[in-house]
Amino acid sequence: MRVAFIQKDPMPDPALMVLGAAVVFRGHEAECFIPAAERDLEASLKAFAPAIVVFSPTTGFFGWALEEARRIRGMTGGAPMVFTGTHATDHPEIVREDGVDLVMVGDPETTLPELLLKIFKERELPGTSGTVALVGGELVRGPEREAIDDLDSLPLPDLEIYRRYGFVQRQTTLAAAVGRGVFENTHSGFRIGLQELQRRFRPARRHSVAEAIQRVHLMLQRRPNYRRVAFKDDSFLMDPPEWVHEFLSRYRDEIGLPFSCVAAPDLLDEAMVSRLANAGCALVRLAVESGDEGLRSAVLGRTVTDDQVVDAVARLRDRGISVHTISFFGLPGETLETATSTLDFNLELRPDHAFAILVADEEGASLSPEIERLQLLLPLAASAPVLRGAALQAATMPGEGLYRALFQLHHDMAFVTGDELARPDVLRIVASMWRGRSARPARPMLQ
Repeated sequence: MRVAFIQKDPMPDPALMVLGAAVVFRGHEAECFIPAAERDLEASLKAFAPAIVVFSPTTGFFGWALEEARRIRGMTGGAPMVFTGTHATDHPEIVREDGVDLVMVGDPETTLPELLLKIFKERELPGTSGTVALVGGELVRGPEREAIDDLDSLPLPDLEIYRRYGFVQRQTTLAAAVGRGVFENTHSGFRIGLQELQRRFRPARRHSVAEAIQRVHLMLQRRPNYRRVAFKDDSFLMDPPEWVHEFLSRYRDEIGLPFSCVAAPDLLDEAMVSRLANAGCALVRLAVESGDEGLRSAVLGRTVTDDQVVDAVARLRDRGISVHTISFFGLPGETLETATSTLDFNLELRPDHAFAILVADEEGASLSPEIERLQLLLPLAASAPVLRGAALQAATMPGEGLYRALFQLHHDMAFVTGDELARPDVLRIVASMWRGRSARPARPMLQ
């Protein structure tokens, strides 16, 4: 049977690649569709004829995913629209929305194959363990499915789910994950949910060091064009320290490619920064969170002072590691004053790029217009401190469309200047998305 993943971003998603591998391992076929890169999405989906359609949107893309699910339902002959991922797990009640037939909560790698088996045997999907459905206006929750403790038992992530798109397969940065924490989503909608935020930088399940290294090896062997590795786990440097030390040592000796990662300031003492530099770390996305110490500590669940953040940036720069800051607007208790403090703190840090992400627990939730505009203007102002006054003044004026366009342009350029994407990667993405065509027609697997 066939599974169609629907994705907005033209970047490989480690979570979807693992989920795709889990169903392919059981004899099914999985393929990812990027609507903006399709000349005729309806024709492609009809040719592929999926038994199930899966979305895994972040909070900021949930509205987009709903619209696509409603549109796609008629193209696939009524295949169930299934939502998974952190946003769906945090808010399973989204199954009440038109366009959502089922929500998979927790780890979906064992849930999705069971759903395919039930479809094949023409059985009812509501009540399946690890799912939430809507029946007769009431939520029907299946039994809770146990989390996958041994991540090493999962199949290797399958980049072949993107085989329709040469511009994805030929990207020179390997998007990788060593565990099951929250994935960095700085390029995914620029908004996250409150529950997702609270899980960041907490200890999470991880592969064994040997398995994590082996998986990177295998991915590099399959795609010799990779020139860099981007580790997407927010929990990459979390305890136990023995795991981190062994991994970085083996990565240096066995892989040797430049890499990027995400880290909290209090994890970056001199010894850790030295290990990162020796292992080949070229870029750290640093969780500044907020310019207000009280809000920052509330987010991380532990006290992180301004001095710790400043010192972490200095250590990274001393070792030649680029710094991208990650700041959140809309934390509980956020005011225009604290948002301005976040702007000023980024100006003091002078990062190579400043990511600014809006926090909204519910889709459509909003802050004051001034704070939302300041979030859009932060990256540009942080790159040119002389623009601070202009940014604060512009935050009081209408023009969201213009500010969002500037935000998007500056943000996209950061992926190039930070070498997260090579210039040829970007040119291929732009050309393919502009033409609106896939690399090959969708072909159903012969049964």
